[in-house]
Amino acid sequence: MIYGHARFSNDGRSVTALRADLTAAGAVNVFQEVANGEKANRQRLHRDIGQIGPGDVFLSRVSA
Repeated sequence: MIYGHARFSNDGRSVTALRADLTAAGAVNVFQEVANGEKANRQRLHRDIGQIGPGDVFLSRVSA
């Protein structure tokens, strides 16, 4: 299975484009997280990665 992870800051940008990129790349499940680039402890990211298994693919997109 292909998983996607969309991270965006809470500065008003939309996650829609990130989700569209991930689904276009084949992601079936897309997780999203609101966090700025300075945050080191990404609990949601670690939880999402913990759900993937052998043979799965994990894609990540970040708003700029």
